[in-house]
Amino acid sequence: MIFNEPFENSVYIVLDIETTGLNPVENDIIEIFAFLVEKERITKEFHSLVNPGFFIPRRITEITGITNPMLIGQPNIRDVIQEFDDFIKDYIIIGHNINFDLSFLNRAYNIYLNKKLNSPSVCTLELSKRLLPHLRSHKLSYIADYFNITYNRLHRAKDDTFITYEIFKKLMYIARMQYKKELTYLHLKSIIKQRV
Repeated sequence: MIFNEPFENSVYIVLDIETTGLNPVENDIIEIFAFLVEKERITKEFHSLVNPGFFIPRRITEITGITNPMLIGQPNIRDVIQEFDDFIKDYIIIGHNINFDLSFLNRAYNIYLNKKLNSPSVCTLELSKRLLPHLRSHKLSYIADYFNITYNRLHRAKDDTFITYEIFKKLMYIARMQYKKELTYLHLKSIIKQRV
């Protein structure tokens, strides 16, 4: 990974997960979707439903559309996390509220791979707060609507990942116009650290 290379020339991952709740200690991953972007082109995808080993609550099905029958016969997180690690390598990861995703992934990494996920990350939620401070909400759906990004549904990992990517591209355009330069990972991290 090269931290001072413009994003237009770099390789990075965009990802999203779906879970059975909000607490990475008490809840589990039930879906992972990610794709690899190379020089602004999506070149590879990773997708897996994940069987948590128990029936998921109805409220999770209502939010995600993921049902218990969909998870029967799917691999468990132990099997999925190694494949996922092979896919993402040490690329920069882009996600919306990425610390949520990373908290679940790091728990799985710690338990099954005996290591931490060390990929650097950029959070589009935090970036939007810095670049669009006038918005009353920075939820994925609100920002997508603000940018007129069309989507079929929310809270499925694949759909949310593509929405996040479109939001990231729009935010990058705004940042380039505002800062008058090509942006690198280090530039984005410095923008995110600024006070709103």
